[in-house]
Amino acid sequence: MPCYDLSHFGKYFKENMNAIGLPAPSDLFGTTTVAYANIKKLSEAVSLYGRQITVQEAWRGSYKLERLRLLGPLSAAYYTGAAIGSAAVATGRSLGCGTSIADAIWYAKENAIYDSWLEGELASNPQFLSPVK
Repeated sequence: MPCYDLSHFGKYFKENMNAIGLPAPSDLFGTTTVAYANIKKLSEAVSLYGRQITVQEAWRGSYKLERLRLLGPLSAAYYTGAAIGSAAVATGRSLGCGTSIADAIWYAKENAIYDSWLEGELASNPQFLSPVK
């Protein structure tokens, strides 16, 4: 498959999330636009309430994110970091045939979902940026 094709973004995103043991509902993360909008909602909750907020607490304010309610007590920062890393992997596989932590941070900044806690979450969990082959 040639690079520069975002049509498989959702597939790559789901593969990466599943590889690290996390669900990725297609309606929340199936395209770059939808994925980044939902990741931004999660990121804003973490930025507002701190890294200890759970996914369950974060989804209360958003009907769309209710699909993540099964994650309950999982840290929203962890899930958001995984989602940002998986989005970077999916975008990297679609557009550049690979990714790095710098790519993940750049994507987060470009999509206005970057905050100071993100670098620590990505550095603590390098598996978020390991593309599934």
